[in-house]
Amino acid sequence: MQQSYSEGSVSRLRTLIGHSLRINSMVFSADGERFASASWKILVHNPHNGEEIQMLMGGSARTYVYSVAFSPDKSLLVSASSDKMVRIWDVKNGKMLFAIKAHKQAVNHAEFSPDGKTIVSASSDKTVKLWSVTDGKRVGAFPGHSDGVNWANFSPDGKMVATACQDKLIYLFNVATQTKIKQLSGHGHNVTVVKFSPDGTKIASTSWDKTIKIWDVATGTCITTLDGHKNGVEFLEWMPNGNAVVSASYSRVENEGTVKLWDALTGKLMDSVAGEFYGIAFSPSANLLAVSRKNRAIELWGQPIIVTDKAGNILKGIVKDRRMSQDRRKAEPAGEIVDRRAEERRGSFFRKD
Repeated sequence: MQQSYSEGSVSRLRTLIGHSLRINSMVFSADGERFASASWKILVHNPHNGEEIQMLMGGSARTYVYSVAFSPDKSLLVSASSDKMVRIWDVKNGKMLFAIKAHKQAVNHAEFSPDGKTIVSASSDKTVKLWSVTDGKRVGAFPGHSDGVNWANFSPDGKMVATACQDKLIYLFNVATQTKIKQLSGHGHNVTVVKFSPDGTKIASTSWDKTIKIWDVATGTCITTLDGHKNGVEFLEWMPNGNAVVSASYSRVENEGTVKLWDALTGKLMDSVAGEFYGIAFSPSANLLAVSRKNRAIELWGQPIIVTDKAGNILKGIVKDRRMSQDRRKAEPAGEIVDRRAEERRGSFFRKD
């Protein structure tokens, strides 16, 4: 039984401000102690108390930072931007270590390898490149893209890279040889995001065709298609145990975003939240959800939407949030009432006990 909620049924822990343009990227550090967000500048916050720790700027207000990511040890930050640059930052002192003229067109995404030694960057110039974290020099490239590349993601073991492309395709590459392993087809439009599951056996992809697809890495076949968004899907997160994915889409006409929770194995829609937001990011333990607003503010949400057991398995159709909504016109959203003592023994979508 799917349950749907309005924004009034979730708990906002705090609001982060400081951006003057649309927020394009948000990410938590691996330990959940730092939170970075990017517009034309990068802000680093303490997500627990909302304190702004750093403001990093590598260009002008006309430069859009499209992607930001922490290194696995959270000591470095990498940013990708519209000025064709990849920048590497020292998180401790906020200094820029390297400014790499990486591509001939906008850099849409960049991230660190699992060992923190290499950065992969994806660009609208149809190229995907590898960079050394030590000296900022190019150490490789993944050839064969026929159109712009929106995203590149390392597998958890660092042996593969998956790319999401504007030609509707997903490519899998061997990092050591930089050769193409597989080409996945099935989306009907621009592929926006591609991410390996935590165990590396699956890939989730999102597209402007309004769907999310789950792929088997070994065979390259599509396991299931998640269909339910009314607009193109541009954000995706795997839940920590890999049994579910969270997706987000945004309507520029209606100025409304939708976040959906899916069972990654069955493709069943488990939950949905709608409101005036357009981007999401989960903390590593999934106890915080960052939501970016069209008013350039970021809200951190902590109220669970659904209940899971301690192993992270979804307890289907059980509603945990029954607090009064903010306008207090409705005491309880529709849903199955469960024993509160039993609830306390379980974990939740946003919190693991």
